[in-house]
Amino acid sequence: QREFNARVQHDLRNSVWVNGGCASWYQDNDGNITTLWPGFTFNFRRITKRFDLAAYDVERRGAVAAPARATEATPATV
Repeated sequence: QREFNARVQHDLRNSVWVNGGCASWYQDNDGNITTLWPGFTFNFRRITKRFDLAAYDVERRGAVAAPARATEATPATV
């Protein structure tokens, strides 16, 4: 997680959020930009499509009901 966050901050180093004199709630008191992803959404989808399960501590608990599927009567939230 630290490596990921460091990479996000590195990727943002030349952005308007850092160099444009922009003051907003996106930047904390330490100068870090609070964002989930610094780039295009298609890159986010590509990079998060698969992950290394072995890198996580996984604990299986009791059965969980599947979430309801979106229908015309209950539209999905994007």
